[in-house]
Amino acid sequence: MKRVVYNCKKGFTLIEVLVSLAVVGSLVVALYSLLYHMNLYIEHEDLLKATLLAREKLYEEPLQRGPEQARSSPDDRFSYRKEIINTPFQGIKLLRITVQSNGRDLITMERLIRLNE
Repeated sequence: MKRVVYNCKKGFTLIEVLVSLAVVGSLVVALYSLLYHMNLYIEHEDLLKATLLAREKLYEEPLQRGPEQARSSPDDRFSYRKEIINTPFQGIKLLRITVQSNGRDLITMERLIRLNE
């Protein structure tokens, strides 16, 4: 009886599978980390722009106008709401600026102001 030996290799060895899984896993972790940090950068950039817009609107004149809502001119993604609120002190008002983006409040800044009425 003649013994038949098959010498063709089909498939992958366990070492090859483990190495390929390690390489693919490393790439997935690197891609996830990159996307996470890009998203974090975009959020911080939006918060910085909102803070600068709120600060600009907080100190601009005239303050005697009533409540207003508007879109910011340099970047149309942001809108702001300006409110003048009465306080218990005569002639002192609270100016509140709220900056929003995509319907979400990003930052609120307040300042006490003296209005001559």
